Amino acid sequence: MRFRKLNFEELTSLEKEFKEFLIINNIHDEEWRNLNKDAPEKVSALIEVFSDTVLLKVYGKISYLEFYGEDIWSFFKIDNEWINSIHIQVSDHKYKLPLQTGEILSYPERYTIHKGKKKIVNSKEDEVHQLVLKGCFVGTEDSWHAIENLLK
Repeated sequence: MRFRKLNFEELTSLEKEFKEFLIINNIHDEEWRNLNKDAPEKVSALIEVFSDTVLLKVYGKISYLEFYGEDIWSFFKIDNEWINSIHIQVSDHKYKLPLQTGEILSYPERYTIHKGKKKIVNSKEDEVHQLVLKGCFVGTEDSWHAIENLLK
């Protein structure tokens, strides 16, 4: 399995797509019921293939991620070749991360800014998956440009 198995809630929300996936793989209602009863390992394998297919498509569409930790706020811009990143870290634990981006300029002594660029080695989708596993969530182009312009 390349990514992860979709959970019950995710599968339920993709019920129509999953049925289409089964039909494309020549598995109709009766065959599906029989597989569930007689070959749960095959059912699990089919769900894994479907999960990877869905996540490959979803991860391929993601261009921006963010991470908000206890003392770091990270922004990622991802294309098929590069991951650009901006990290805002609290310089001293007596300070907290800013609630508003303007605080970064108002109190520059409180924050350390790191910018980076990393070439994608495997695939964009694998890199996005790894960042999501580390706690990143989908960001926006507006957020990326706002923080990038703020730090110019």
